[in-house]
Amino acid sequence: MRHIVRNILFIWMFGTTAYSQQMVPGAIPTPNAADLGKYGEIPVSYYTGRPDISIPIYKMVIRGYEFPIYLSYDAGGVMPNSLPGWVGNNWTLVAGGVITRVRNNYDDETIPIGGNSDHFSNYFSSYKKLKEEKYNVDKLKDYVVMTRYDFAPDIFHFNFMGEDGKVFPWQ
Repeated sequence: MRHIVRNILFIWMFGTTAYSQQMVPGAIPTPNAADLGKYGEIPVSYYTGRPDISIPIYKMVIRGYEFPIYLSYDAGGVMPNSLPGWVGNNWTLVAGGVITRVRNNYDDETIPIGGNSDHFSNYFSSYKKLKEEKYNVDKLKDYVVMTRYDFAPDIFHFNFMGEDGKVFPWQ
């Protein structure tokens, strides 16, 4: 009888601490609400409002400079009939940096074809014609339509080591 009373007291005293179920929280969020919390961890651009989604792949260190290699996602939406790149639709492989060129009309360094510069001229020779006094606006409009002159410089965009911008190298 003594052992029975002792066992009952033992179970009664330590039974509350051996309670193995977890406490249920007061408010469990729905799956949709819980998914919204994930975006708090992703930085958002204050300029465009798009999240900065990137997946680091590798980091090269050369002479103390770090060059990260990562995949970056453009969350601006998928355009219809857009062709995916090497890493997928709206994904970009960023490895060091890039310089791109926006060509306006013809290449700025193009040489006239056929030896006759009246039929084709690049930006370097065309820009000089704009400064000449013999061209007034009406004459210049007809001149541009009738011949193939390039009066717009090419624009070079750069993005590397955290810096980006655009350059008009010929001015």
